[in-house]
Order: sequence, then C-alpha cells, then structure tokens
Amino acid sequence: MRWILLLALGPGCSGGGLAGLEVDLPRREPGQVCPTRDLPPADADCAQIPDVSCVSNVECTDGDNGVCEMDGYGSECSCFYDACSTDADCEEGYVACACADDPLYDNRASSRCLGGNCSSDADCDSGLCLGNHGTWCGTADHDDLLPVTGWFCATEADTCRSDSVCDTYDRCMYGVAANPNGFSCSRDYQATCE
Repeated sequence: MRWILLLALGPGCSGGGLAGLEVDLPRREPGQVCPTRDLPPADADCAQIPDVSCVSNVECTDGDNGVCEMDGYGSECSCFYDACSTDADCEEGYVACACADDPLYDNRASSRCLGGNCSSDADCDSGLCLGNHGTWCGTADHDDLLPVTGWFCATEADTCRSDSVCDTYDRCMYGVAANPNGFSCSRDYQATCE
C-alpha cells in the first residue's frame, strides 16, 4: 500500500484558499488494492476474559478473513471481517477501502470502508484529496501518527493542510466545529480516555 506526502505547494500557511497552503496531510492514489495477507493470530488476551464472543479465529466464519480481536477498551472480544479489498467494494456512503495492517489506518486486523467525499485527487475540484485524522486518547504532538479515518477534498475554506502549521498539540482536521466545510487546526481529535 502506498501513500504520498506532498511536501509543499507554496509558502507556509497564510490563510484560506487553494494556493499558498503547505500540504503534508496524506494523499491517496486511485485504484488501490489491498494485498493478500496472512491472518494475524487471535488476540491471546481474549481467552482470559469471561463471556466473550470469541477466543480464536476459527470461531469467526460469518465473513471474509475473520479475526478474533479485543476492542479498544480491553473488555470485549469480537470477530472482525474484511469489508473490502478495493474502493468499489464499499457500500454507498463510503468512499475508500482502508486495508488491514496499514499503519496509515492504525494497523487494524481487518479492512474497512471509510467515509468522506473523495477517494483520490481526481474526485476533487481542488485536485487534493486529503486524509482526515481520527481520534486519540489524550494529546498527540506532531511526531505521533494519528490514523486516517476519512478522505476529504481540500476547499477554499481551508486554513491549513499540514499539521506543521498548527500549535504543538493541534492537528489539521476536516469538518471541525469552527470550520465545518474545510481543514482547520484543532484538538477535536481528542477522545475520552477510559
């Protein structure tokens, strides 16, 4: 799986508009296909939790490439299945297939479809389809890789297209409360830690 970082289109962040904003958010190439892979083993901790949905991958037979995996809170184990291998496999309302085991998508055990309004630069009037960050427990500085959870076209409303122009713990994100129609620096990625 390849993704591109475009280092710059012009000088640093100087306000909205399509020109003049540094770009270093992830970009997608069209026609990506998830590679064939060996399934990871079931999460060993699942065998230690009472009354879970599964403890081994053998129990995960309701879809493609079933993997028994613990949820993000460490309290439940469930079967997860590949939802796609190409963008065309995704249902209406979803635009891009996030392949399993890709660090851009948080190394999930199964592929899944992501929302947004583009799957490649060709879908955008601006010529830029950029990855939007997901949530994170706590704060993350610019060295922390936040997973991409959707793909959105750059717009005239953007005030950033790079994390590097944001304050230390802010990220350049699409659709935050302060700018619902473009990318802006924000801490809206922060999730409640439980």
